[in-house]
Amino acid sequence: MSRRKKLLALVALLGLVGISVVVGVFVGEGESQAIIVEAKQLARKPFQVTVTGSGIVEGIHNKEVRSHLNGRISHLFVEEGDFVSVGEVVAQLDDRELQTQLIAAQASLASVEVEVAQLQADVNWTDVADSFDVRQARSQLEQAKARLIEAQKGPAMAQVKQGQSTVEESKLNLNQTIDHFQRMERLYNQQAVTRQQYQDALHAVQVAENRYANAQLQLESLFEESIQVTVYQGQVYDNELQLLQATQRAQSRLDSLRAAKVRLAQAQDHVAAIMQQLERIHIQSDFRGVVSRSYATVGSFVTGGSPIIELADLSSKVVKAPIDEVDIPQIHVGQKVRITSDALVNQQVEGQVTRIATQPLYEGKVAKYVVTIELVDPPESLRPGMNADVEVIIISRESIAIPIQALQNVSQDEQAVTTTIHGIQQKVFLIRNDVIVEVPVIVGEMSLTDAEVIEGLEPGDLVVTGKYAVLRQLKAGDHVKVQ
Repeated sequence: MSRRKKLLALVALLGLVGISVVVGVFVGEGESQAIIVEAKQLARKPFQVTVTGSGIVEGIHNKEVRSHLNGRISHLFVEEGDFVSVGEVVAQLDDRELQTQLIAAQASLASVEVEVAQLQADVNWTDVADSFDVRQARSQLEQAKARLIEAQKGPAMAQVKQGQSTVEESKLNLNQTIDHFQRMERLYNQQAVTRQQYQDALHAVQVAENRYANAQLQLESLFEESIQVTVYQGQVYDNELQLLQATQRAQSRLDSLRAAKVRLAQAQDHVAAIMQQLERIHIQSDFRGVVSRSYATVGSFVTGGSPIIELADLSSKVVKAPIDEVDIPQIHVGQKVRITSDALVNQQVEGQVTRIATQPLYEGKVAKYVVTIELVDPPESLRPGMNADVEVIIISRESIAIPIQALQNVSQDEQAVTTTIHGIQQKVFLIRNDVIVEVPVIVGEMSLTDAEVIEGLEPGDLVVTGKYAVLRQLKAGDHVKVQ
């Protein structure tokens, strides 16, 4: 049955019910009696026809909050229906394994830091040629070459004195080197110095012993020219070898320092990476909304990128309302909608039809089509999952409209012309000079409470309204008084 037929049937039914009601209030006596009635002066006013329905509020844009790490959920701080702000922690992963990794990484870092500090104390130069051992070996090589040149010239008193002085210096140097080695040996046994430092000290003793022995031989052979030259040649060779070895040792220490610094940087990066992971065990939301779904539970294992919860964006919502199939032809995308809800006390939300389903849903044998209505500036208190009532405005214009109960059915003799090309013909009671006048009207669209009059009435007309019981007793020519 169409909407118009339903409303007309309702008018007829109410009229029949009114017959059995005791009606009318009269003033005066005899033929001067006047019936008290209710009346309304007509004017052109906004007139609307709506299609109503009920539906569920849903979010348009749902977003997921995901975990960045693999891990087990230790805490879940929200549940479905909770409001979530930007930056809010919604869940936390178990951090025990990461804490264990952090302790091990920090211990490794401390060990590498000690190693770097020891190597830096020993290597206080950046160029191998600047190391103390290399500079000393080069100086000794130059001295050996100078002595060889002098020896090749033959012995002299100055050379003898020089030889004696060299013996004394070599002996003093040997004693000092032995003392230094003994100290390094004690420190090495205490693990206070590296093995390299201990070996360097031992090597220095061996070098000092050789120098002392060579110095004695040189002194003894000053007067044997050929022997002296041979000895000095040997010294030059030894010093060249010592310079090569000193250079290699210095390069080795420098390489060790560089490698240790690389390990230090790697250890620092490892600690920083674990600390960053510990910060990310707190799963935060990057946007605001209401929890519409929870994917994880406390104790469940999640992988990096797995969703934890789903949020409905509160700034954009829709109502999906099933509408009766008889009303669907009147609904179009773009029509304005009024939305009310028990959750919104004395508040109304505007909306607009954005989609009409092409396939029906069946409630028993009744087919209904889901109409999607997007809300305009919806309040946060209207949350997804709430019920909402909708009024789709299918007609909205300026018209002359009267209450439905003011319409009077035409007589059987008039039924042949009840339907015109403009609409449905009815009649109403007007008051002119306190007397009832029957006026035929052409009715257009009808809302739940009012009927649009296309022809027959003008602004300023005074139409009888009120109860059907009173209207059923009226006839043309009755004297009335407006209440």
